[in-house]
Amino acid sequence: MIPSLLLLRPRLVVVAAILAALSFEGAAGFACADTPFGNDDSDLDEAAFFLPDRLAKLSKTDKVTPKTVALQGKKDANDEVTITRFQKLKWSPNNGSFASDGSVRIEYKNLETNVISQMLANDVNYDATTGRVLAKGEVRLLRPDGVFTGREIDFNLKTNVGYITDAFLDTDYFRMRGERIERKEDGTVELFKGIFTTCENENPDYRVRAGRLTVKPDQSVSARNITFYAGKTALISLPSYRRNLRANSRPAVPNIGFNRADGLSIRQSDSLIESPHESLYYDARINFRRLPTGFVTYQKDVGFRSNDTLPPVGFVNTLNDPLRGYLEQLTPPTYQEFAQNRYTESNDPRRTFFAVAQHDFFSYTRRRTDLRVSRLPEVGMRWTNILGKRLSVNDRERQNERLRDGTRAILRRDSSAPFLVDFIASAGVFDERPTNATAGRLGMRVDIASQPILVAKNLALRTAVSNQTAIYSRGTIYNLFSPEVELNYVPDRNAIFGIGYRFAESVGRTPFAFDARDIRHELRLRAQYGGAWGVGLVTRYDLERSRAYETEFAIVRNFDCMQIGVGYRFRSQQLAIIFNLLPPTSSSRANRTLQPDVGNPAVGALGN
Repeated sequence: MIPSLLLLRPRLVVVAAILAALSFEGAAGFACADTPFGNDDSDLDEAAFFLPDRLAKLSKTDKVTPKTVALQGKKDANDEVTITRFQKLKWSPNNGSFASDGSVRIEYKNLETNVISQMLANDVNYDATTGRVLAKGEVRLLRPDGVFTGREIDFNLKTNVGYITDAFLDTDYFRMRGERIERKEDGTVELFKGIFTTCENENPDYRVRAGRLTVKPDQSVSARNITFYAGKTALISLPSYRRNLRANSRPAVPNIGFNRADGLSIRQSDSLIESPHESLYYDARINFRRLPTGFVTYQKDVGFRSNDTLPPVGFVNTLNDPLRGYLEQLTPPTYQEFAQNRYTESNDPRRTFFAVAQHDFFSYTRRRTDLRVSRLPEVGMRWTNILGKRLSVNDRERQNERLRDGTRAILRRDSSAPFLVDFIASAGVFDERPTNATAGRLGMRVDIASQPILVAKNLALRTAVSNQTAIYSRGTIYNLFSPEVELNYVPDRNAIFGIGYRFAESVGRTPFAFDARDIRHELRLRAQYGGAWGVGLVTRYDLERSRAYETEFAIVRNFDCMQIGVGYRFRSQQLAIIFNLLPPTSSSRANRTLQPDVGNPAVGALGN
């Protein structure tokens, strides 16, 4: 009977034999495999992948291999896993888990966020229940926030948390490589024993070697036990390092400078706290003629907060120049001011509490170069863009991008308000040297500025008015009123030519010199041009005395992500070394595609 059936149904026998062999091979192979799915309860169905018509969706666009499988079975309603390339796969149709033997290409899509992650690796084990994927051998993981490449990976595709060893990470804004890279749930990336840079060139202008380094994307980078390199030359080793990825520029290492009053000095500044709604910043200067000078300022937003705005740091701009006009605060900094670590802050409506402790810190005035002020301390509130409306996330990102548009930002209108209104109220105890004046001071300042008025293409006119009122513990009151106007020509994003006029009038009496009117009629001329080499020049005239009282000059060499040069102020005979890290910018690296090759072609790009 059986032989006759064999003769009548030879095709049936062949198929049955093949299926039996495949089932035996799959069961034996999986039972011996060292994977999280290797247990007696496994129901991996290897045969399904050798029969393409069963539970498989073929992709007409995949030219790598015809073996394209969308895992069906018991899958999460919030995600979708598609395998577009494999050699041999063991699959569990009950929960969608699988293990690969050899090269495999995986695409994971979160159906709630539409975020897609792609992985190309060898010997992959994927647990569909938890979303955890383990892989050894050469691995490449492509995500919207960057490309991870390495030797071994343990990553959760659902929570986007995991690590990769012998790793290299390439993002829109930075690159790093090291023994291990970890990604946290909030997007923070940690590097262990490796190298970091924001440069895009294959041979970076600078790099930081660190024992441990933490990057908060689009916010800050901090590290311990670092060595800073310019090219391949080690410049300095520091116990800690931190920089703001949103700031216009930051000093790469402690700055060295010289001025007539203090001689040779070293300046160190850093942000100990820097979040969208809070900042703690210090600026310390050391020289051989006096005790260390500087300040510490803490600022924190009160009320409405947004995680998409820049840190509240604008108060720092006026600490050493309290008489600075409002339009000077709004215009982009000169190269000379880069060395002083000026911040650019967005005009989001916000209420910010601030506190400042300051010791013997230089205060700039137009007629004296020897004033030093201590604040013991000063506290207050700052209301920014009082008439402004809260922007949506997309509008805020466009506005932040406008602020990064170089000198062209001066031509852009702020869509959040018809004109800008800022108000500051503060109270503190001040001590001024060498006038030996000490008094309590209750101060208020209001600044109003128009939107840029386009007179012609790339030519903008802007007006502003400021009023400062102070009440002193000695029983006196002082008021300073100063309207101003400015005309700027911006031929491209790297150049600006401007002329400004400011009138100042005061009434009352102040015990201090740092907040008293110094120049009644001031004319400002400025020119700045960038490129491979940049030059900046600012001249200020006292029209009442018909003479120039200050000229600043700076020349810099601009690299991909670094800027070096010198700046000089003639009046104070101040020489500053400009050595700044420029902000990272998005590039063509954002347009990534996952390549079939799983090697590490870029790992060596950062050097050793």
